[in-house]
Amino acid sequence: MEWLNIHTSTLDSEAFMCSEPVDQATWLKLQRYCIGQENGGVIRGAKGWTDRQWQHLVRATLRKCSANPGFGMGWGRPAGEILPRRQGA
Repeated sequence: MEWLNIHTSTLDSEAFMCSEPVDQATWLKLQRYCIGQENGGVIRGAKGWTDRQWQHLVRATLRKCSANPGFGMGWGRPAGEILPRRQGA
């Protein structure tokens, strides 16, 4: 996948705008990982990942990814929301 389809209202929402910049960046990194994997926002086996695996695969620490409950809600959108699967994917 080459494009992230994130609606501007998500980035302009009060919840996103009032969060810390590092939390915004972590959320975007999680979105990017989930969209790239086309996993619908569910990272299977992630509970067993080490901090190093989180840093390498998602580009964010385990602590930051698990610290913010806003990630699960995706600031008004499902985490890892993706476009319908590509034809032939």
